[in-house]
Amino acid sequence: MISKSKFLLTIAILCFTGMVAMAGNAPVFSVKVVDPNAFLLQLTDVEQAQIQITLRDANGATLHTETLKQNRVDQRKYDIKELPAGNYSLIVTYDAVIKIQPIKKGFDTLEIDAVDLQTVFQPVIRQNSAHLYLDMLCLSEDVEISLAIKDAEGRVIYDEVVQPKGALQKRFNLSRLGKGTYTFTVGVVDTVLIKEFNKTIEWSPTISSL
Repeated sequence: MISKSKFLLTIAILCFTGMVAMAGNAPVFSVKVVDPNAFLLQLTDVEQAQIQITLRDANGATLHTETLKQNRVDQRKYDIKELPAGNYSLIVTYDAVIKIQPIKKGFDTLEIDAVDLQTVFQPVIRQNSAHLYLDMLCLSEDVEISLAIKDAEGRVIYDEVVQPKGALQKRFNLSRLGKGTYTFTVGVVDTVLIKEFNKTIEWSPTISSL
């Protein structure tokens, strides 16, 4: 088994003067090849001052991860010359967005195609006096979404896996549940990404709208 310690990445911050300011406040995300052993990450206009960056191999093993306490990455260089040829994924999480950029490293080439970029939006979960609502955008055809509701003892009441290919909208009728505490879980299932979002549901037939 190859030791992950050999896969330490060399990271350099490159400061460029005279950069043209981009119009608008929408986040701008890009990953570009620098040379056969390095790529640049750019991410600007993030609302929250926290950006998580992870590099994983084709088996989903984490090779590098870091959390930046800032709301932009102008130009950040990642040198991956110590990695063997193969397929990798750069996962960047910010605000309510997860970006998954496939990277293909050859013996003397590096391929990154923006067309292969996957975008997963964190779910919006709302509850009122009778229903639980789920709204989620998933701009990828390869990502599956798992949905589950468990009671306070961990018993599964509802379980489903969907492949939305766009907008995912669900409405759950809470009136079919008995009074109690439940956990609603939305899981993102991908070859290199497994992430869960949980919401605690306090349900009573007389609960007022939230």
